[in-house]
Amino acid sequence: MQTRTPFPIAPTAVRYIKLGAGGVFAKDALATGKLVLDFHEIDHGVAASGDAEALFAACLAFRDGKAQSARGDAREITAFYQAAETDLWITLEAGKLWWGFAEAEVIPTDPADGLGARYRRIAGGWSSHDAQGIPLELRDLDGRIASLAGYRRTLCNVKEAERVVRLINATPHPEVVAAEKAREKLLALVRTLIPMLSADDFEILIDLIVARSGWERVGAIGGVQKTVDLEVVQPLTGERAFVQVKSRTRQSEFDVYLGEFEAYGVDRMIYAYHTGPALKCTDPRVQIMDLGVIANSVLERGLLRWLTNRVR
Repeated sequence: MQTRTPFPIAPTAVRYIKLGAGGVFAKDALATGKLVLDFHEIDHGVAASGDAEALFAACLAFRDGKAQSARGDAREITAFYQAAETDLWITLEAGKLWWGFAEAEVIPTDPADGLGARYRRIAGGWSSHDAQGIPLELRDLDGRIASLAGYRRTLCNVKEAERVVRLINATPHPEVVAAEKAREKLLALVRTLIPMLSADDFEILIDLIVARSGWERVGAIGGVQKTVDLEVVQPLTGERAFVQVKSRTRQSEFDVYLGEFEAYGVDRMIYAYHTGPALKCTDPRVQIMDLGVIANSVLERGLLRWLTNRVR
């Protein structure tokens, strides 16, 4: 058996296949490295002969004279037998995209074994991971690729071939790379703007971030309370948290508030600051929002315009 083509892959074509009606052959085929095609009514010798007329006649008989269905069957069987070893095959099963390259030999099987009428071996076996070892989860796929799961026939050429290859090679679209670089530059600028806020405006910013993260404020900002700048609740879970906001802080100051958190009687603590050393805390109930976290939240929560208006 051949070993799988090394990354980056560069297939001559990309083909989708459904491993049996309703994926009936998928479990065995994926585990044993087989590219399975059924059509057990069509003789292997006829399918392998390359005689298009004989194959169409066999398909026509199987389809009781329905020419359109017979042509579709003949086209799919021919593609299965004649596809090059450099053609990439993909299938969607168990919530993942699986891919591989099939060896040339088509091996007939006994229809009685329930594994389909014929198969080609997948060189190196099927894979459901990209070049970086990340699982190719169906929920993360481009909708145009994921929609292949609804394809009604057995196999077809994939229109989004370039996208599939980029996905497997873990190579993002050039425009995506450009967008990510632009975002990094913008994020760096946001990090410089946040420390320019007044103490009051910084508290307001944290209030807005917390609110747009699903928390509802039940206590006032600032005021005379020593421990709490903001008290919030999660409507869906009923969790309560207190928020402490510090423009500048240090570990010893944080530790004081951490001790008061235990006595305050809430479920979580959020500690926000923009200037100071990285704080150490192992308590999973405590969320530390440093400058990096806050800057990212400004972009994610749509607060850039608010920030620039306050600093201007």
